[in-house]
Order: sequence, then C-alpha cells, then structure tokens
Amino acid sequence: MKLNKKILIPIIIVVFIIVVIAFYVNSKKNEEDENNLIENNINNSTKEEIVNETEQNTINENNTEQENERINSVKEQYGFTGDNELYEESNNELSIKQSIAYRTGLIGSLEQRMPTYTEINNQRVIGEPNDAGIWISPSSRNIFLSCINSVENSYEIDENGYLKIKSEANSKYADKIDGIKRQNKLVIVDMTGINYMVDVVTGDIIKNEFEAMDPYQIYEYAGYKDANKSIIFLNSNQRNKLTNQEIIETMMDVI
Repeated sequence: MKLNKKILIPIIIVVFIIVVIAFYVNSKKNEEDENNLIENNINNSTKEEIVNETEQNTINENNTEQENERINSVKEQYGFTGDNELYEESNNELSIKQSIAYRTGLIGSLEQRMPTYTEINNQRVIGEPNDAGIWISPSSRNIFLSCINSVENSYEIDENGYLKIKSEANSKYADKIDGIKRQNKLVIVDMTGINYMVDVVTGDIIKNEFEAMDPYQIYEYAGYKDANKSIIFLNSNQRNKLTNQEIIETMMDVI
C-alpha cells in the first residue's frame, strides 16, 4: 500500500518538529543542570573560602594576642615603654621590627630629617629606589664617589643613583657589585655619618649621630631580610680618623 505524499510530508514535518523540540528541551535541561552544578560549586567554594578566611582571621587574632602577651611580659621585665607595634619578640628579647628600622633609616636618609610614626608604618616610602643594586643616597653621592675612587678609580654613579663600574675598567669589587644584582638585592648607601632610628627601650625616633660620638665607628646597618633590602650608613670621615680603604673595604664586607 502506497502512502499518500500529501499525508506523509506533514507527518515528517511534525516528527521533525517534535524531535527538534525534544532536543531543545533536553539541551535546556542539561544547561540548567550544568548551571546549577556550577552555581552550587561556586557557592560551596565561596562558603569554604569564607570559613577558611574566618578561621585564618581567628588564628591571626590569637597569634597577635599571644604575641602582645609575650611583648608585654618582656616590657615589664626590662622597662621598655614603646608601642607594641614597633617590636618583635624572640627568646624573651625585644627588638625593633626590621621593616620599621629600615623605613626609619630610609626616610631619614632621603629627607634628611626625623621621620614620623605614620611614615615609618607605611608600606611604601616615597623616593625609595625600585631596582636591585647598590644605590647611593642623593646627599651622599659626591662624597661617596670621591671616597671609593680614591681607593680604586673605577666607579661612577648613573643617572638613577646606582653604583656602576666604568666602561672597560677593572675592579676588585666587580663580583660583589654584580652579585648584589644577581641576588635581586637592594643596598642603599648613606655617607652622612648620621642615621635615624627607633630607640628600642623608649620607642622614640631619634637622630643617631654615631660619627660625632665615635669618629672611629665605620658604619651603622639596617637590614630588612624579608624584602631583601638594607641600608648601610657610613662614616663621612670628616675628622680623618679612618682611611678611605677601611671604609670601602668594610662596606663591601658588610653588604
């Protein structure tokens, strides 16, 4: 028996439409299921992150509270009076945080003035160099260049303030200078014979004129290990109690 084409074609069209609709509905369902799964995963992840963050905050608060208890205990023992935020405690001893000591010295060197507590607690110091290498503070460049070139006439300070070996010059300090850069370290040199620091007992910011107090003292040092930075404050040798060789050799050994 032959099917009537007039009947067959509409049937085919209807079946095709039904198949398309079924496929579309199934696709939408799969898409909704997938979206729901993603949303659930996101919600679960968000909840987990919130829980983890809350737990971490609790741990940090507990650690801070315990640290404050230890700091207060040492302060009472030895009569320290500085703000707890200035200190770090180790083996029942207090020291000024490296980050605080470094920023205090850096601001004092750059600005040639006593920093404020607000400034030394900021994470970023305006004017701080960004690149690795040996950087000479602006107030020290002339005297430092004269000093090092009197020992070995091989050096210059580039337009950014970094110590460089002159073109085609040989230097016994080449390995040290190159090593500082390879290790991605920043060493700041100040040659004014003065540095600003936080007194560990009182917490006061003070001007430490170490060269005036002891003309034979070659340097003061502020290291900030976590950031791979340091400052070395050199004796300017105004009283001629030291040789330039002593100053430069000591600096290269320390950094």
